Amino acid sequence: MLVIVVSGCRPGATSPPDPAGYPPDFALVFLVRGTPEADAGRDPEPRHRSAQHVLTPDRLLRVALGPGVHADLYPPPTAKIPVERMALLYRLVDAARQSVVAVPASEGQTTPATAAPPTAEPAPVAPTAAVTYHLVLTAHGRHSTFDTDPRQNAAATALLDELIQLRGGR
Repeated sequence: MLVIVVSGCRPGATSPPDPAGYPPDFALVFLVRGTPEADAGRDPEPRHRSAQHVLTPDRLLRVALGPGVHADLYPPPTAKIPVERMALLYRLVDAARQSVVAVPASEGQTTPATAAPPTAEPAPVAPTAAVTYHLVLTAHGRHSTFDTDPRQNAAATALLDELIQLRGGR
């Protein structure tokens, strides 16, 4: 299932380049719905583990792991991300966002910009899906929300790999 909600800029509007390589309001929520085997410790692959990654504009990465994670969690800080890694994360999330099919904002599913990214719970996962991703991106005063999975979005998996490395590889 691919869904993306984008609230875009007005035609002709451009954002000035960001000196740090990412927008100052860049924030990300990356929810991984993992496999029961990984959540029970029978699958050592960290990509298969349920996880909630919350990256805030102050460069703090907050992570919760395990079967109880959900979009409304706000875990304690795990790491302070260097500026250059924030720029890399922004490029990776932008590539993941561009890898999905857009739903026009005119369909009424836009989200207004706020200080913290929205954490609406993703749609239920079909029983045949192994691992799924739910991402909420905040950048340039806008929010993009999308659901995808590793089979459909290699860029999102590359983003997850970077987040796993930043959380210590577990």
